[in-house]
Amino acid sequence: MRQASWISSRSTPIRVCAIERRRTEAKQALIIFALFLVLAIILNGCVSKSAIQNVTLSYNAIKTVVVSNLPGGARRESTNGRTLTSAFFNPTTLKAELVPAKIHAYAVVTILGSTRPYDIDIHAFKEEKNLDGYEALGEDKDLSERLGERLRAALADRREDRNVIDDFRAF
Repeated sequence: MRQASWISSRSTPIRVCAIERRRTEAKQALIIFALFLVLAIILNGCVSKSAIQNVTLSYNAIKTVVVSNLPGGARRESTNGRTLTSAFFNPTTLKAELVPAKIHAYAVVTILGSTRPYDIDIHAFKEEKNLDGYEALGEDKDLSERLGERLRAALADRREDRNVIDDFRAF
């Protein structure tokens, strides 16, 4: 018995130190994880962009709806046809600009995905006229959201009136 008490009394401080070390390591890992989680939430909140997800229409139907609902139509198209840039428009009325204004905007719409369902990413940028021409003011998130709602509504309307010819029966 005496020998057992000597071993347990001698090994107890070592065990206590090891347990304390594990506790501090666990606390440090928990703090690092919490900081990472808070940082991820903050960065995710900063990435507010206007997007339409899971559009089940065909690529051609989506492109037709987007081009017809961009203010002033499409001014430029990427080589693969997935990124469309609108003509310059008035940011308050969302109507095409007939006369150069002090502040104008344009939208960049990107159709993402290789197959259905597609995602649509919308960004609107403002520019202000100065002596040298127009200077970029940056992206306007509110304007992007307004254009996104406009495209969302147009895509929802398009779903209702598709297959009109297929549903028509002469007899």
